[in-house]
Amino acid sequence: MKAHTLNTKFCTLALVALIGGLLIPAEAQKTPTSAVACNFVGRFYLNPISLQGEVVGYFTNIHGIFNGMSAPLFNSPPNVPPSERTAFFTFRSDVFTLNALPANGDLVLFLVSAGKFNIFFNPAPNCDWSNLDTFSNGQHIANFTRPEVLDLQFKSISQHMITETLISSQTFTFKGHNYNFSELVPGGITLFEAISNTPLPVALTSFSIVLPFAGSGLAVACEKDQQH
Repeated sequence: MKAHTLNTKFCTLALVALIGGLLIPAEAQKTPTSAVACNFVGRFYLNPISLQGEVVGYFTNIHGIFNGMSAPLFNSPPNVPPSERTAFFTFRSDVFTLNALPANGDLVLFLVSAGKFNIFFNPAPNCDWSNLDTFSNGQHIANFTRPEVLDLQFKSISQHMITETLISSQTFTFKGHNYNFSELVPGGITLFEAISNTPLPVALTSFSIVLPFAGSGLAVACEKDQQH
């Protein structure tokens, strides 16, 4: 009887522990160095006279953020495809300047000035490509800084890589869980972007050329990781 009682208590405790473990909210998971930290879709807005530009866009996924739904980073109604209008997480750069370099054969080169890159969380998204301010609504949750970068323009596409170093971040709550980019990507992210050179019909007063782009971001090692 005693052995049966002990086994019953043990099984009960194990079941309670298992259920308790299932009910514990998921914690933010740091993205391994060089692993894909995010994917994104954006547009590049350019003034061809001043050679000043700005980028905005949205994230299709961010590693480490709760993914218990089929389209977790979008507020899309049933049977409605996710899009910029329903994206919870968006980004926007500051205004940068392009400085032309001598062409290298048929390769057109630009130096993109250093600056900042910001991420926002909006629990009630309603982004509009014709209004850049809609991509910086909501809670400002991360601020990155970038160095000068080289942009390569081929016949139909452009591409470049940018390392964005995290300089500040704010905790935010998404689907009942708390997250902070200092835990997700403490060292920052390196962005790989492909930009179409075919302009979109959308035009703004300050930026008459609009180019679509998409890409991925890889996690960067932070100083503490490098010391080990």
